[in-house]
Parts: sequence; C-alpha cells; structure tokens
Amino acid sequence: MSASTHVGEEELKGVLLLARDMPDEQRDQLFARLDEQMPDWRKKSALLMLSARDDQLLKFLCRGYSNKEIAAELRVADSTVKNSLSRMFDVIKVRDRVNAVLWAHQHGMELGEPR
Repeated sequence: MSASTHVGEEELKGVLLLARDMPDEQRDQLFARLDEQMPDWRKKSALLMLSARDDQLLKFLCRGYSNKEIAAELRVADSTVKNSLSRMFDVIKVRDRVNAVLWAHQHGMELGEPR
C-alpha cells in the first residue's frame, strides 16, 4: 500500500475481516503498515464494524434513552433491545451503556437522529 493509495471504507472493512484469520505476526505487520499509511484507520475501523442497528442503539444511548424508550421507538420488545445492546457492547468491547456512550464520543461518532 503506497502513501498515495486511498483505501475506502469497504476495502478497510474487507482487510479487517481477512486480518481475523491471519497469524498474529502477519496481522501485526499489516496493522503497523496501516498505522503508517492511514493514522486514523483504527478509529474508522471501529465505526465500520457497527451494524446499522448498533448505530441506532448508540445514538439512542447518547440521548439518554432507557431500554423501554428505545424499544418503543423501534417497535420491538424490551428483551430485543437488551439482547441487541449486549451484542453491541461485545462488538465495541465495553461493559455497559455509560462506557458505550463514552466510546461513541471517543470515536467521533456522528450523533444525528437515530433513524
């Protein structure tokens, strides 16, 4: 990858998915090259790994919505929201909603309307 190479979001997502199956040493080398060529790739990659529903959930959390309020907005069961939040917490590697909100702010997430 040369300095002039532009890597789009879909390409970066593809590289990250492939990197999961690489041996540790090879993955570390790849990430070191990405660090050199795209200093902000780690921030971008975290946001790329979120689904559209994860994005919605984070936006609701950032606005202080309870699980019950989120469920009403999305027209789903409270248990669906709880399960979706748990899965999303695993994806972004946080323990709770407070840390999820902090994560969203630290990663420069656009906090527009949750729809």
